[in-house]
Amino acid sequence: MKKMLLLLLSAVFFMQTTNAQVAKKILIEEFTNASCPPCFSQNPSFNTLLSANANKVVAIKYQASFPGFDPMYNQNPTEVTARQNYYSINGVPVAWMNGVEPDTTFGGYIGNWNASYAGGPYGYNQAVMDFEGAKTTPLSITLTHDLSSTLDTTTITCIIKNETTTTFQDTAMVLHVVIGERAIIFDVAPGSTPDTEFFDVMRKMVPNANGTKVPTVFGAGEAKTFTFK
Repeated sequence: MKKMLLLLLSAVFFMQTTNAQVAKKILIEEFTNASCPPCFSQNPSFNTLLSANANKVVAIKYQASFPGFDPMYNQNPTEVTARQNYYSINGVPVAWMNGVEPDTTFGGYIGNWNASYAGGPYGYNQAVMDFEGAKTTPLSITLTHDLSSTLDTTTITCIIKNETTTTFQDTAMVLHVVIGERAIIFDVAPGSTPDTEFFDVMRKMVPNANGTKVPTVFGAGEAKTFTFK
């Protein structure tokens, strides 16, 4: 198996957006599977759309436990299952956007979810990306990583900053940091479909699928730093 490796680090949390000043990245969490014929049919055009909007989208793909065999699920079943359970996933492919399973009634999207089911990758289009990409947030996230000279430890630094001139407060926030693999290319299809190419695959959640609790109050201009190894 040939692999093209690139460390993808994504930090995301969900919040109320008051006094917003920072462009919000779109978080796409897709649940898919190497042995899923609908995934094989829907993912190519969905991946093309995500790639065309790479400047405003963070994509995380969870290789689900069903409907069939998937070696990428077997690499980290505990954390994939935790995310499946969090969203009560009972079918694939499905893609949640900023913590919501979108349909034609959500947020005025010009999506195509009437054709089949809510959250299906088939329903996303450029109008959806433009609508969600225009939203803003008061908190910025800066994420960096450093690989040790012995190549056995990555130190991840995440800085969350209130970019506004007023205090930001919410009831509860959780920081999720994800290490993903940008592209996995198999010589032979690993599942029961002909698919040999998989993108933005979740490999590890740091420290785990529960994430890290974030203080609920950020003063004007205040920044908080989180470090993981």
